[in-house]
Order: sequence, then structure tokens, then C-alpha cells
Amino acid sequence: MMNRKHRTRPLIAITGLALLIGVPVVGALAAQPAYVLSDEGKYISTGSGGCLLTNRWTPELAVRECHPNLVAQREQESKPVEIAALEEAKPSTPTPAMMLKEIRLDASALFDFDAATLRPDGVAQLNELIEQVSAFRNVSKIVVEGHTDRIGPEDYNETLSRKRAEAVGAYLSANGTLPSEAIGIMAQGSRKPVRTCEGVRGAALVQCLQPNRRVEVMVMGLEERPAQ
Repeated sequence: MMNRKHRTRPLIAITGLALLIGVPVVGALAAQPAYVLSDEGKYISTGSGGCLLTNRWTPELAVRECHPNLVAQREQESKPVEIAALEEAKPSTPTPAMMLKEIRLDASALFDFDAATLRPDGVAQLNELIEQVSAFRNVSKIVVEGHTDRIGPEDYNETLSRKRAEAVGAYLSANGTLPSEAIGIMAQGSRKPVRTCEGVRGAALVQCLQPNRRVEVMVMGLEERPAQ
């Protein structure tokens, strides 16, 4: 009886033929989209630093076990794109900024002439001021300055300006969210006029100097800015 010579064929070819004709493959290699795996589910080395590939393999499907350099290059190239995507997806939030806001109040609207007791319409003005201050986040300091005109003795004007500033500061402390120790009181008297009215006399001078009779409130804190 003549001995037949057995021809060795690549197992991958046998597997491909069996799959084409629908015959179950026992002990054959199972194919993944890009790589051929052994029966144990491991990548098959070609002995030259790579792995056995299928005809579906592309560099984009490279795995680290078989092509570490390709995978490292792919990851490096994808980082800028990933970072840009994360930045784009990041919610835009307002950035708080340190602000110093100055609010000037007409003393004649807050107090009667030559008095330091708040008028009802003056209280309404201060309530509006408290609403403005509420727009600030984390108010750190409020400075209240009282001012008068230059008519009258200097020491009297100093005292009157202090009493008016204290009346405003006390109301802000009692009706706002800021503790009294965070409110600074300053009496400026007539030292910082906003109008000089040189050459004006009598009743016209009193009227001309009206802007100097004022209370100024400086608010320092963080204020939310619109999102960019």
C-alpha cells in the first residue's frame, strides 16, 4: 500500500475554508476583526515582533500586545482632540472678580436738614442699596463716609457727618447680611467737596452746595461676571 505524503498547510487557510463551507472548526484559530487568536484566546506571535493578522487589520485596530509603538503613537495623537472635546463640553460658569463699587446717596433724601435720623424715604433708598449689595458674592467690607458742605463750624460738620454715616451703617448691619464689624465708618466733614460754588452767596450758596451733603458707600467683594 502506497504511503501518502501529508502536505502541511497553514492552519489559517484551513480555518478560512471551513468557515466558507459552513463546517465547524475544532482546534482551529478563532478570528477577531483584526487579529487571529489561538484556542486559548491569545494573540499569535509571528516571531518578528508582530502578531498574526487577518485581512481586516488596519493600524487603527492595533493592540498594545502586538504593536505597542503604533498604540502609543495613536494615543499621543488623540490627546489634543480629547482635551479639546473636554474643554468644549465643560460647562461655562461665571468667573467671580474682585470689585470695588461706590454708591453715592443724597443726604437730603436720607435726613432732614441738620439732622441724623433716617427719613422714611431715606430708608427706602437704603433698601435699594442692600439689594444692590446682594449682587456681590462674599462681601468683605463696606465703608460708609459721611460728608457735609462748608457752611458752619468745622467740628460741628465733622460730628454731623459721623452721625449720619453711623445711622446708615447701623441700618445696613441690621437689615443686610454683613456683620457690624465689617462696616467701617468715616467722618469726612467738609474736606471732600464735589462742588465748590466759588462766588455764590446766600440762599443760592446753600442750594449750590447741596451735592456736598451726601453719604458715600464703598462696597468691596466678589461680584459675578457674565459667562464668556
